[in-house]
Amino acid sequence: MVNRNPLAFGIAPTKDVLDIARRDYEKLKAAVQDQDPHEISDCLFNYVVTAYSVKDWLRSEPTVPREARQEITRIATSSMRVWPIREISNAYKHASRR
Repeated sequence: MVNRNPLAFGIAPTKDVLDIARRDYEKLKAAVQDQDPHEISDCLFNYVVTAYSVKDWLRSEPTVPREARQEITRIATSSMRVWPIREISNAYKHASRR
């Protein structure tokens, strides 16, 4: 299913976003291996924002059962494994502009 919203750039919900997060993660690993500070920063931003947004896509996916959506919310807000991604994503998104 292709998202018909012109601002979505043809991204279909959930699976496409998860695939983007996977590609962003691979780019981040490559940037770390190359030790390019600017590329690491860019890739880290892209990965954490995309990876953390997967939960929003899953919660709005009509094929995901209500109980699963509730569990996604619980994990996204309380899991120590998700905590670093949530914190970095929110820090990037809510940083003051200078």
